Amino acid sequence: MKVTIFTGEINSGKSSNIFNYFQKEQKGDGWISEKIFENQEHIGYNILRLSTNESVTFIRDRNHTDTNWKSILERGNWNFSEEGFNISQKWGEEILSQNTSPIYIDEIGKIELDGLLFRAFLEKCITAKREIILGVRDVFVEEVLEIFPSFYEKEIILRSCQ
Repeated sequence: MKVTIFTGEINSGKSSNIFNYFQKEQKGDGWISEKIFENQEHIGYNILRLSTNESVTFIRDRNHTDTNWKSILERGNWNFSEEGFNISQKWGEEILSQNTSPIYIDEIGKIELDGLLFRAFLEKCITAKREIILGVRDVFVEEVLEIFPSFYEKEIILRSCQ
């Protein structure tokens, strides 16, 4: 089994690199984070499913949520959508039940290291012994690698995949 981690600083192109890698390889499934802008202001992120291009609202700046918004988590100025998270979990269960590999998860970070959001799904992928491709900020790579059992081969990609 193998885990490949696309890493770099904030705004270094991790999600774009994962998307390009998926387009090149044409196998597996999962999701990436899409930055959302309104009037040239970064207001949040959607989750884009790679195999279907379906996009769901996931994270919004607290100033860009409406009265219907239900948060599953709040960190700093960011509110995480309960509905968006639940949809991503449905996708994850579909991906696991179809024996899909590799599984792409963007982004694994401090929240997952704290045991929240995508951590449980990541652990299910490991238990199922799937090849996994992650987006991880550079400051969290070592901690994320500690999640994986020793039988996982580990590859870190710091540059764009051309």
